[in-house]
Amino acid sequence: MMPEMPSEVALKVIEQFPTFKEFAVETLNGIEATYEKTLAVNGESETRVHEAFADVRRILEDELNRDTLTADEKSNILSLLIETAKNQSQKDTEGKRFLKDIFAISVSGIALVVAAGLVFVGAKAAIENDER
Repeated sequence: MMPEMPSEVALKVIEQFPTFKEFAVETLNGIEATYEKTLAVNGESETRVHEAFADVRRILEDELNRDTLTADEKSNILSLLIETAKNQSQKDTEGKRFLKDIFAISVSGIALVVAAGLVFVGAKAAIENDER
């Protein structure tokens, strides 16, 4: 788009955005704040999930300690304990995948801001160079 514009028009466009550095810093700060808030909310959610799994295990362990259980009932409770552990492990893996994805999105946002800055600076330098 910029190469197709006359130099003075392109410079006027660039002049409309004189504080690119401030814009970039604000954008990066926004990305950082969003990332940190997402991590905090996710951490709270993960804590609640793991506490819920722990509650279920305690209940199952209490049931397992009853003297009146048959061998089949004990086997079923042990199966439920194993299933709970597998489900908790799966949730943990999902949480780590989510964190990895959020990190990748944040890095992409930062890369876009840096790329925009390079284009902005490069375009301005090229236009000023053409005018000389």
